Amino acid sequence: MTNQFELNIKEIQFLLQKSKKKNSQEIPLIAEFLSDKSKLFFKEEKKLLPRIQQISILDSNPLQHYWLSQLKKWCELQEEILQYDDTQIDDPLFDYWTNSEFAKNYFQGSKKNSIERSSKCLKIFAEQLCEFYDRHLATHLKQKSKKYSLISEIGENQPVKIFITPHLYLMTDSQIEAKKQKKRILKALERLKLFYPEGHQRFCMLTHQIISTKDESIVSFSSQDLPGFSTINLTHRDDIDLLDDLIHENGHHHLNRILDINHLIKENSEAIFYSPWRKTPRPIRGIYHGYFTFYWALDLFYHVLIHPDSSKHFSQQNIQKMQRRFKEEFIMLRSSELEIEKARKLKLINKKGMMLAKTIEGKIDEKQSLYEKLKGKK
Repeated sequence: MTNQFELNIKEIQFLLQKSKKKNSQEIPLIAEFLSDKSKLFFKEEKKLLPRIQQISILDSNPLQHYWLSQLKKWCELQEEILQYDDTQIDDPLFDYWTNSEFAKNYFQGSKKNSIERSSKCLKIFAEQLCEFYDRHLATHLKQKSKKYSLISEIGENQPVKIFITPHLYLMTDSQIEAKKQKKRILKALERLKLFYPEGHQRFCMLTHQIISTKDESIVSFSSQDLPGFSTINLTHRDDIDLLDDLIHENGHHHLNRILDINHLIKENSEAIFYSPWRKTPRPIRGIYHGYFTFYWALDLFYHVLIHPDSSKHFSQQNIQKMQRRFKEEFIMLRSSELEIEKARKLKLINKKGMMLAKTIEGKIDEKQSLYEKLKGKK
């Protein structure tokens, strides 16, 4: 069987080509449907969900992709309310709302049972979706609602937006911070272009917005619902960490594109796979994402360390740090291969999913000699 996962630029181009916008005329009709409050809570989600599914969830507009993903969740919650069984031990509605941005709304007021609280939250969720559409997707901007909650994942809570390159912009909290971080990001991109050109190309094709965070508990994160948006701690991380974080989050965008087009894993929420990076059990999606995305850190450090000019551009201290990071990633990736095999035996990764995993495993094998060379070094 031909391996369709070459992990090169041609594959990225294929993924993006498959992600072209479709049925754009249908989006405003769905938004109009949602804004009609008389249609809410009367089993109308049965009519709405098929229309969402007819539109390619893979979209060249990440905000539209996000909106459709959230709208799909809204429909699924409607269905969950209609099928709710108050005798069951687990309460999926309670679990969803209390871990969402609507947790405060869920606990407010005199409503007693989960259905009443959920119905209230679902209405607020619908209003949020309508307002998001008006702000980001509608042709003509309507008057902004004071009830709208700013979405940090797309940088709405950050007042400053500047372009780093024509296809990449940064959102942060001040002009001073923006100028400082723009300089650091441009330096990181120059280094990627010099030492890791294919990684630089992948980054330019898949990452389009960086949202700065100063929260010390956060390193970086991204969302499947927001292709191309990376939230990164630019304050408490050094320049080597920044290179790593840019490539790592871009790896998530890459794999999410692959997973949106291909059925590779069987989604299961059970946390039964040990993650050497988090040192905790993770569900199948978590360990599969970890194996894919942390490989790119290994590949990044490999290309820098074998480059003849690395010592001209990095201090000895930074080279030693990259050597340590390379060894750490190599060991953890090898360890996680046991979990990938465990998932295969449980039939949570299918043949195509294993094909991708084996592609990565082969690329790790290619780096064995450098690991052996560095193994004895501190």
